Amino acid sequence: MYKKCVTEESAMRQQHIIQVFIDMMQTKTINEISVIKLCERANIPRKAFYRYFETKDDLIYATFDLFHKLYQSYTRERRKQDATIEYHLTLFFTFWYEHSPFIQAMKHSNLLYLFLTNFVQEVWNERKGDRITAYFAMTGLYGVLLEWENDGFSQTPTEIAHRMMEIFTNPLSNRLFME
Repeated sequence: MYKKCVTEESAMRQQHIIQVFIDMMQTKTINEISVIKLCERANIPRKAFYRYFETKDDLIYATFDLFHKLYQSYTRERRKQDATIEYHLTLFFTFWYEHSPFIQAMKHSNLLYLFLTNFVQEVWNERKGDRITAYFAMTGLYGVLLEWENDGFSQTPTEIAHRMMEIFTNPLSNRLFME
């Protein structure tokens, strides 16, 4: 388990290690990144890594948690009481567009599935309701996000949110089997 930081200074150091990790994953797979190489790139002693993380897996989960918190903060700051579903979808896609290097790093390191399942579980833990519906909606959104990334983010966040609204407002069976 990774350590929760108590001071702002230690939180900044931990985030620096996470950012270096994300940067490295854009060109190297998770198996190619050793703790030693990560520490060299972050310009920290190896024992500093172990002040924050017990293992490299802990670093992965700390990275996921950081992005979950960033997403929560991003949406909380922009939340509107009378916002439409399309507005919320636009926020979702805008956030991930702005953090596309993270998505690309996860893809390069073959961690997208782990990221997706972790993020969906975190979102589910915050909500109530039908679990099957929640998983269907969340995995669908993240599936669209990954396809959008595969397409090189060729559409704007607003355009992709609008396409999602078309899916929500037209029967799915028509879109899957009739077109």
